[in-house]
Formats: sequence, structure tokens, C-alpha cells
Amino acid sequence: MIFKNKIILSLLIGFCFLLTKNSIAQNQSKIIRSAGFEYFSIKDKTPHSTCDSIRFIMNTGHALNKPLLLFIQGSYPEALIYTYQKNECFSILDNLIHEELLKKYNFVLISKPGISLCADYDHRDEFLNKNFQEKTYYENDYLNYYVQSARQVIRYILRKKLANPKKIFVVGHSRGYGIAAKLSALYPHLITKTVCMSAHVLFQDETYIHDARRKEMRKELTPEQAQQNIDSVYEKLHGLKYWVNRKELQKKDPKNYAFSYTNYTFNFDTSLDYLLKIKGPLLVVYGTNDPASESNDLLPYFFMKAHKSNLTIQCYPGYDHNYTKWSPDAKGKLQEEDHWADVFDKIDQWLQGDQRKSIRP
Repeated sequence: MIFKNKIILSLLIGFCFLLTKNSIAQNQSKIIRSAGFEYFSIKDKTPHSTCDSIRFIMNTGHALNKPLLLFIQGSYPEALIYTYQKNECFSILDNLIHEELLKKYNFVLISKPGISLCADYDHRDEFLNKNFQEKTYYENDYLNYYVQSARQVIRYILRKKLANPKKIFVVGHSRGYGIAAKLSALYPHLITKTVCMSAHVLFQDETYIHDARRKEMRKELTPEQAQQNIDSVYEKLHGLKYWVNRKELQKKDPKNYAFSYTNYTFNFDTSLDYLLKIKGPLLVVYGTNDPASESNDLLPYFFMKAHKSNLTIQCYPGYDHNYTKWSPDAKGKLQEEDHWADVFDKIDQWLQGDQRKSIRP
């Protein structure tokens, strides 16, 4: 009798858990719809993945005759949809594009593993902490996972005939730059055009090397101090290889191993190798006031050397990593000018056309 009661109790607990989980899912779906998107979840078939599903959203009004635009965000583990003062819902795209573009494309955003899709904007850090599956996130936060999950999403959308199969566009910003490059290089039959925005070309930590030399020239560091900073970068890279190559460390310190492996993939699986393998049209966008993008100035040389002509460069003088420009007012005080949406309009023009030469802002 006691055993039977335990079974009934466990079933009731499980039922209550499903109701709670379903309620949370329904609530998030309502928020996502209010922001103008539709929620999707597919089984994650990525090798070695510890995620049971890949979650993504697509703007409502998606249709087969529209191009697919997969936007791959940077490294920050944020939600895709935010609520503001309980009655307003918006996506991370709202500050990046003009609203009319939502009618032109089937926009797709993929949720990061272990991160809540929705958050309260005023309390986003607190909310994300409560809904943050740390183990899932760190175990799957690496370059090839994002490439493979994006591939699965695109294949699902094509199989379900939710977008124009002849117009599959991938736009990656910051860390998404490398993801978009590798995705397009490995799966050219899936991607029509590729846009890589605001990131390193060679390896992730190259920024610290350039920064050390700049500070030396500005007399902020002595030559000896600058060299010490550079040496420390390479010491860190050696440490990454040590952690990754010694597999037994994965069992002893799995969290640190996962974190190291993420940095390892974005440093040693370099974007340049994949950029040069992309067969379709490629647009690279960056601002000259972005330390993370300096090596993009060298890309035309690498493409000429490789006898490739599919590269378009769109460089914005004075813009930073997120396309903000700081200009002095009449009193000399710096004023912030946000140009994200304007930059995306230029990307839209390139995606809709067949330009092969540099676009001037």
C-alpha cells in the first residue's frame, strides 16, 4: 500500500511539473507572439551536444516567397525577446533594423543553449540568472555547436517550406562573424549569401596584441610592458591548448574545461580559413573605431592572393563595434550617434542586389 501511494505521489509530482513547464512555455509563447515572432523547437542532433532541443523564433508573416535571413548574435548570453513595463514586448532586432525589413525577410533568431528565450528588460540580469542553465550553456558554447545547430535550423525551415530556398542569407555579428563564416564554408549548398560583421579575422585574442602596441606608441606602456602583455596573450593560448589537448582535465574540472574549449575554438579555428573557402557572395562589414575589427583591413589582400573575387568590403570610418559614432557638439562634448539600422539598410541593399565592389557608406 505504501509502495502504491509512493507511485501515485510521484505521478502527481510529475504531472504538476509538466503543468508548470507547460504553463511557462505557454507564457513565453504569448510574449514571443506579442513581439511579432513565432516559436519553434526541434530535436538537437548535434554530435556530443547535451541539449535536448534547439529553440528558435521566426517573425510572423513568414512565407515561402520571402528570403530567409538568419541573424547570429554575438557572445553575450542574452534572451531573444524582452518585456518592458509588462505591456511592451520587443526582440533584440528592434534596435538593429528598421521595421519595414521585417516584411521583406523571414528573420530567424536561434536561442543560445541553456538561456531563457524571454526576459524582463528592467530586471534582465536577475531574470536570466534564475533561468540560466549554466551547465548546458558552457558545455555547448563553442564554435562548431553553433554552426551545427544553425545548419539544423536552416534544413528544418527548408524541409517545412517556410522560406525561399534560393535566398538563404546568413548575417553574423561579433562572435557570430566566425559562426557565419564556418557555416557558409562547410555548407555552401545551403547558403546563398553571407555577411560577417565586426570581428577578428585571424584569432579572437589578436585584439590584445594590437592594443598593447597602440598603448606603447601612446606612451601609456613602456616597450617592455607592452611586450609583457603580448607574451601573456601567447601564454594564455598555450594554456588553452594544454587544457583542450589533455582530455582528462575535462573530468577533473568540467566547467573550466568547457570555458577554455570555447575560447580555444574561437582562437584556433580561425575565420580567415573559412572566409577564403566561401564560394558564394560575401560581405564583410566593420567600423574603423572597433579594435576587434582591425585585421579586416587585410582581407582584400588575402582574397587577391587566393585569386578570389567574391568579397565585398563595407567599411565605416569612425564607427565602433556596434556601429555607434561619437561626434563632438558645439561645446565639444561627445554625442552618441547610433547607426545600427542604417548599416543594416546597406546590408539589405547588398543582399537584394548583385554588387561585387565596395559599398561606400
